[in-house]
Amino acid sequence: MIQFFEAADEDNCRPLPGSRTFTVAGVLLCAALYRKALFDELGGFCNDMRFGEDIDLFLRMIEARVPVHVEDEIATLYRRHAGNMTNDLVMTRRGFADAIRRSVARRRVTGATVDLGSFFQARNKGEHRFQHG
Repeated sequence: MIQFFEAADEDNCRPLPGSRTFTVAGVLLCAALYRKALFDELGGFCNDMRFGEDIDLFLRMIEARVPVHVEDEIATLYRRHAGNMTNDLVMTRRGFADAIRRSVARRRVTGATVDLGSFFQARNKGEHRFQHG
């Protein structure tokens, strides 16, 4: 799980009391542990992607049917502020669309099917709520 927040208590590396937060349950690339061999097998991050390279890698993990175990504890704290790259919604969405396009192209070649289920829905709802109050 990952908790997004606005204001940090720098001394304790935690959200300040009263800071707007939201928590996302599910599999997130930044909130997990991986074996190096997995990155070697999947090819790591695509260097030609400025946005969406993490989603692309995550989709390759799903396509490879990498087993996942989801914990109920917050594993990552993510401070949202004006300087975040992900605030550029146009570029973020283009990167996401590019990652999906690449996944579809790979699956057309292999004939593989994957169930993305709710992997991306919770974060999208949380981001929307966070940005729009």
